[in-house]
Amino acid sequence: EQARAGAEAVEENQRYETLLGFADENPDYVMEQARITAWTASNFENSFTISKGSSSGIEAGDAVITEYGALVGQVTEVGTSSATVRTIIDVNTSIGALVGTEGSTAMLVGDYTLMGQARVTWLTEGAQLFLDDEILTSGSGDQIPSGLVIGTVSSIQTEAAGQTEYGIITPSADLESLVQVFIIKDFGNTAQNSGDTSGDSSGTDSTQQSGGTS
Repeated sequence: EQARAGAEAVEENQRYETLLGFADENPDYVMEQARITAWTASNFENSFTISKGSSSGIEAGDAVITEYGALVGQVTEVGTSSATVRTIIDVNTSIGALVGTEGSTAMLVGDYTLMGQARVTWLTEGAQLFLDDEILTSGSGDQIPSGLVIGTVSSIQTEAAGQTEYGIITPSADLESLVQVFIIKDFGNTAQNSGDTSGDSSGTDSTQQSGGTS
């Protein structure tokens, strides 16, 4: 048990060290770490419960990422000490996206038939999809910051009529191996409007640039 606890502590510190680089590149982000306590997975639903809630400043709509900055999903329900996160492959997911080097706007949606993947659709008229195109968040809706990595295009399909293209996306986040995630509580828009960029420093597990408690 002691060896297992020590290994878990080493892995957590490694995640914080990786997060440091991401935080340095995004100094306006105020982040909170949380552990995954339970999973809910079915053909239609892919979500999990985390160990932090409103008492830690978590709000519905907050983006949830890995230590590498890859988008995992979005907070949908919040309790005092826990919250539910809907992953990007959940059938109810709908997130604004940017596609390829030209940054064409599109929408990322979950699809229960894809088994661990998602689809990007509703591209800007005239835009083209290519294999290995990187998919980023667009920032539409002001809840998720722009530029977070979602995944890459692994295949290109057409609708039944044969005219509309959509892409199958392989997520950058390895959803099956997640044990800890980071919630972006603020990314500058709200703080700048209020004149306060200090974020919430009351919690011992809050992560803002420094990588938390490592």
